[in-house]
Amino acid sequence: GGRQITTPDPFIRTFYQARNLMEFMEMLLRHKTPEDELSVILRTTVDDFNAESQQGYLNQIKESCGGVGIEFVYSFEDGLHDRSIVTDTGWFMTLGRGLDIYQPCDLKNAFAFASRVQSQRPCKAFTVTYHR
Repeated sequence: GGRQITTPDPFIRTFYQARNLMEFMEMLLRHKTPEDELSVILRTTVDDFNAESQQGYLNQIKESCGGVGIEFVYSFEDGLHDRSIVTDTGWFMTLGRGLDIYQPCDLKNAFAFASRVQSQRPCKAFTVTYHR
């Protein structure tokens, strides 16, 4: 039922991290009603080594979200450290690793379950604390 989700995460830089973000967006799409509009705001930091690729990934996510009722907005900010998800319905989730909880997998192998199904991907150790 939420209309806005804000997630500061300074580590959405590489392809697999952007893919983790996209999988979060896919989960939101599955749980929202088609008529509802949802705004997702990402605050992240610039990757000093691959800024062009990073911005390309985020623009592709923005483009994909445009046609499904999700407005995706991102900004680059210096000094971010903590990672969280905050909803306009009062939920606050502190994410120890942000959205970067999965180990990279072989995305070139279209037949590997780990590249297709989240539950088959190895996870990094992480904590989540949530409250309302």
